[in-house]
Amino acid sequence: MTFKNRSHHLRCIAACTAFLTVLPSAHALEAMLAKDAHVDSSAGNTNYGGGEKLRLSPSGPVQRIYLSFDFANLPAGISPSQVSKATLKLFANAVTIAGSVDLYKVTGNWTESGLTFNNQPAVHATAIALNQSLSGLTAENFVIFDLTNTVKEWIANPSTNKGLSIRPSPSGGANLTFDSKENTGSTATAPGASHEPVLEIELAKAAWLSGTSAPGVGLGVDGDFYLNTATSQYYKKESGSWGAPTSMLGPIGPQGPIGPAGPAGSAGSAGPVGPPGPVGPAAVRILPSGDLSMGSYTSGPLP
Repeated sequence: MTFKNRSHHLRCIAACTAFLTVLPSAHALEAMLAKDAHVDSSAGNTNYGGGEKLRLSPSGPVQRIYLSFDFANLPAGISPSQVSKATLKLFANAVTIAGSVDLYKVTGNWTESGLTFNNQPAVHATAIALNQSLSGLTAENFVIFDLTNTVKEWIANPSTNKGLSIRPSPSGGANLTFDSKENTGSTATAPGASHEPVLEIELAKAAWLSGTSAPGVGLGVDGDFYLNTATSQYYKKESGSWGAPTSMLGPIGPQGPIGPAGPAGSAGSAGPVGPPGPVGPAAVRILPSGDLSMGSYTSGPLP
């Protein structure tokens, strides 16, 4: 549990707003505050659901706070493994004793307009946290409680999400007030500024995994993706199992036109001399026959 100064918180809001314009896909979400009220032992049948303050007191009278958050704005199909952190943030309107508090899960039904000290619902036997010290807390500051495991339980079993109760510890209990969602301007130094209870849920970023075959059941957590590099198919893990693969390849397009002929290449180098051919057939000698005489010479030039 931690404290935050209001002025520092406002500076952070401005800085974070600028940051989120660069990275719009933030992973931190706020659950919707559905109900908030406190009960008072000195007015056992009085309902304070419409009040601007949520009061805590260990005695004279005993005062306790009840809160309930709706998860309808969280992503559909969200699983407990996707929650990396969940924190409850309350704004201290006034602090009489910065003692300690106990947090319990509510197990019974209640309504904001009908809750009283005499009909307050039952709480779980095991506390979310006991003796959470608020030492050092002063008015106009935030106090933060870690509810990571509780939120995971509520996501896993939505029917058990009946809210939580904040109570002064039996020994050294806190005596203070927080802003409710009906508050419109809580302090003299910050008129017009109100800070209702906030349950911020931070979701783990999805991881991209890869391999050359289909993913194993035990690999990854809900929200992760897996790429089969051998088939160019990807999977998404939801509800503890990998869904059907989706191909990352589009359909084969039509064949393009034949391109122009390229330029003629340069002449290659002379090849090696081939082996001698076979010997041809033997020549046939033909001798002349008959009378080969030229006759007698009479006159004239010799031939």
